[in-house]
Amino acid sequence: MANRSYLYSADSMPSETEVPQRIRCISEHNWDIPLAHKLMVGRGTRIVPSMIWNPPIGIAADYADGAALLRDLLRVVGEGIEEDAEFAECVARTTAHLEKQQAKYFVLETGEIVSMTDDDPAESVRRLVSGDIPDAVARA
Repeated sequence: MANRSYLYSADSMPSETEVPQRIRCISEHNWDIPLAHKLMVGRGTRIVPSMIWNPPIGIAADYADGAALLRDLLRVVGEGIEEDAEFAECVARTTAHLEKQQAKYFVLETGEIVSMTDDDPAESVRRLVSGDIPDAVARA
């Protein structure tokens, strides 16, 4: 079984005392945190308690702004390849899924990924939030 990053949407952020009541699955990815997950949690990013694990290794962010960032990147990538029907279909499915699962926040669960090394999981998440995610957003 692969270690995965899990991206959800929720109308509230996880807290020390509450898990959001309505959680919708956006995506999961094996063995790392993909660029799309980093971009979608790239606006209004903050560390929150995990909904699954004990350490504070969840990442929450603004849904609307993160989804817009991903859509903008897909639009730019698609410029010049408008005739690529497969890419256009992938973008259409992605956009429809994001609209269907829309909420106030994205919540990224990182526990399985940050536990793959001997590093402190909470420190790994702090590095993601302070470096990897902002770097990915800047490049996008």
